[in-house]
Amino acid sequence: MLLDSHGVPIEGKAIRFAPGRGQEPAARFWKIWAEGSEVYALARTPEGLMKISVHASGKIHYTLGPKLRQDLAPASQVGSGPWMHAFEVRFLLSEGANAPLRERESLDNKSAYVLPVPQGCVLYANLVIGSAGTLLDFPIPAEFSGGQTLWRIRLRNGCPCILVGRILPLDQKNRDHIKYIREKLKPTVTCFKLEVLPILRTEKLTC
Repeated sequence: MLLDSHGVPIEGKAIRFAPGRGQEPAARFWKIWAEGSEVYALARTPEGLMKISVHASGKIHYTLGPKLRQDLAPASQVGSGPWMHAFEVRFLLSEGANAPLRERESLDNKSAYVLPVPQGCVLYANLVIGSAGTLLDFPIPAEFSGGQTLWRIRLRNGCPCILVGRILPLDQKNRDHIKYIREKLKPTVTCFKLEVLPILRTEKLTC
């Protein structure tokens, strides 16, 4: 079932979300959830499952499929408050890009949120974790002002965890990244009929 952004933030249980054009998903759905004192993010891609794990120790791991595993930079302090920034997923919805195939079917009747993103804009999803005892409704860092809390939970160790969504104009840095992927990397996907189609939609992970 596809939902719009009404009804957020989600409290406690997992959230599935994607940027959209209207009510249609324009990129892969991401799932964010917590287990104990650790947080996980997952998306299905043609290369396999893309997964980020944020551990109570502060270490953050990234995996793609069965072979690629990478240690990301640990969570870092944001401003002077209690928040630490774990990671950012940036959805670069470039002009002329094709939506992923059969993304609705991938939900398998699970609920998900489609967040409408206007043309020429980027959806940012930032995960921040507060110090133990910090209130769940404690103001988010000023660096993410204007953002909306999409999901929040108190972890077993007492730390609040919040996913902040922001929609910002597509700046030159992101345009250059899209150009690099299109002109240098030139990713392709092989379809069932052995046709090769360009992938023009990107999701950039930063931490």
